[in-house]
Amino acid sequence: MTIMMTDISPDILHEIQATLPELRKLDTRKNIGPLPPEEVQRWSMLYARVLELFGQKYEALGEQRRALRLPFRVKVNYIIDSEHFHAMSHDISMSGIAVDFSRAISLNAPARMEIGIGSSRFLGLWKRPSFHVEGEVRWVSQQANRIGFEFLNLKESHRKLIQDAMFREIEHKIALCEGATASYE
Repeated sequence: MTIMMTDISPDILHEIQATLPELRKLDTRKNIGPLPPEEVQRWSMLYARVLELFGQKYEALGEQRRALRLPFRVKVNYIIDSEHFHAMSHDISMSGIAVDFSRAISLNAPARMEIGIGSSRFLGLWKRPSFHVEGEVRWVSQQANRIGFEFLNLKESHRKLIQDAMFREIEHKIALCEGATASYE
């Protein structure tokens, strides 16, 4: 028996998939500068639809966001005050990343991060290349078991890497949902 991942209809899945190029274009422009109000509204609507793929648990990711943020698990190594930490991410956007909480860290603490994102094949093995970025702690929640970092001076190539990975994740979720829906037909 296949467990239903979502109750999104095939028509809605098709609509989400069909509007991904528009969402990506709006998201790219939104990260460069402000959008007109009607485009912000369209971006918000498309983003809310995408979040439906991930379930109700993640609907709050869309609230008051300046960037598309998705649940995304990757390895993150970071250094704060010469102390090394290793964590897994909970979600990511082109403006920041949330990772597992390891211990109390001061707000606004500068961090050097190494984020393993994307994938490539080398000698028949899959590996996750990483990139380095500076960041700052923007929130800490022991209760939520998370630390949120804002990226500082993120290179355009890293923005593209993050955006590509996020949209691959959306497409993967669509495929999983379609498979789950098809198993019930």
